[in-house]
Amino acid sequence: MVQIKPGSPRFRSKEEIATDIAFILKAPVKLGTKLAVLKDAMWVWTEFNGKYEGCPYWTGMAMIVYAMNRRDGKKYAALCHEHVVPKRVVIEMLTSLDEPTPEAVFGICTKFLHAVVVTVQEDRILNCMYQSTMPEEFFDPASPDHHDPWLRYKRCQIQWATEEAARKALKEFAPHLPLGK
Repeated sequence: MVQIKPGSPRFRSKEEIATDIAFILKAPVKLGTKLAVLKDAMWVWTEFNGKYEGCPYWTGMAMIVYAMNRRDGKKYAALCHEHVVPKRVVIEMLTSLDEPTPEAVFGICTKFLHAVVVTVQEDRILNCMYQSTMPEEFFDPASPDHHDPWLRYKRCQIQWATEEAARKALKEFAPHLPLGK
């Protein structure tokens, strides 16, 4: 999916996306239709500022791979746009809302729909351990890790940072690598 920019007839603000999700959750349509709308809306949400450049979170290794690949003109090779909380988990949260109001949907999406640019290898590690689920503590209200969206990354020992912080650290680590932007 490509970032939808303001001015495009397809553009929706995050508030509008949440309102649309709340509407479809209450609509008398088949589950398959609801899931199709939810999956599309979640991609748009996590790519709101860009799939790669503009994605607010990156791993350090992803930033290194990106910088090295820029030399070859293949800056996104071996990189993945990865959902911090698997889409299946977020869908379960949304579809289990007793009253899917735009505010409730917006709250879930804001807290749990984040993406991180990771390497293909980091994506494999995450998928090996928690492909479409979260660690058990995520679901346990008594756990201090209850609803921690970053729990998979912590358990897999994958470090992330904001794109800005990752770029800054990489410039200090390897100032000769072309970072762009």
